[in-house]
Parts: sequence; C-alpha cells; structure tokens
Amino acid sequence: MLLAVLLLVAVGCQRSGERGPAEKLDTVEVGEGFDAGLTTAFDQKAKQVGGEKISGVLPQGFPRDLPLYTPSSLVDFGEADAGMHYLEFDTSDGAAVVRRRLEADLANSGWRPLSADLTTSFVKGDRQVTLAVRDLSPGARIRYVYSREP
Repeated sequence: MLLAVLLLVAVGCQRSGERGPAEKLDTVEVGEGFDAGLTTAFDQKAKQVGGEKISGVLPQGFPRDLPLYTPSSLVDFGEADAGMHYLEFDTSDGAAVVRRRLEADLANSGWRPLSADLTTSFVKGDRQVTLAVRDLSPGARIRYVYSREP
C-alpha cells in the first residue's frame, strides 16, 4: 500500500511540471486610443499670460497693474487675512535680482513704498500690496498679498 501511494505521488509530481501544448491566442489589431487626438494647446493651466513666459492661470480679480516676474510659474494663490488675497510664483532667478526688478517695476506702475524705510509694502490710491521674495537657492519664491481690483 505504501508503495502504491509513493508511486502515485511520484507520477503526480512528474506531471505537474509538464506543460501541455500552448493555447493559441487570437491576434487583434487595435487602432489609436480614444485620447490620441487630445492636445494641451487649450489647457488653461499651462496658458502663457500676455505672451510672457509665465505658466499658470491668474486668479480672477488679480490686479492688472501688479507687475509679473518673468520667467516664473504660478504655484499657489488664495485668500489671506482681512479680505486680502495672496499669489505665489517660483522663478529660477536669484532672490536679490527678483526683488530689485519687482520693486522697480512696482514703482514704474505707480505703486509707491508705504514708508521711506519699508520697501516691501506699496500703496496706490486706496489699495495696498505687500511683496515678499524668499531665497530658495536656487531660485526664489515671490509672494504678493493684495486687495482685488474693484
């Protein structure tokens, strides 16, 4: 009896390692995928603003008279305290270069420093904007805190 069981196990183990003839599979030709014709040409997330090299879409109500640094990419925006809003851009340029250029651009757009010794807050009429430039080494992050256009 023991010999019969061993013989069955041995035969069974031999057969489990053997493979039968492969099953023939049908070949099916497929065309282009349903999304093959899609393009990002009209994608608002990647739209350039005013022909400049800025990627991202500015939020509704962003003041048109605030200068935008180029090249840069919009990374965040939202509501800040006291009814203000913020917007952040990243650029590959250094923080010192970015700050000098944006302060000059703000002055050329009619914004004036809030006080003689503080050049990070600017006013124009009854509106105020605060500019912060943080060194990311390499590059910089630009943050505007502003009130929306009336």
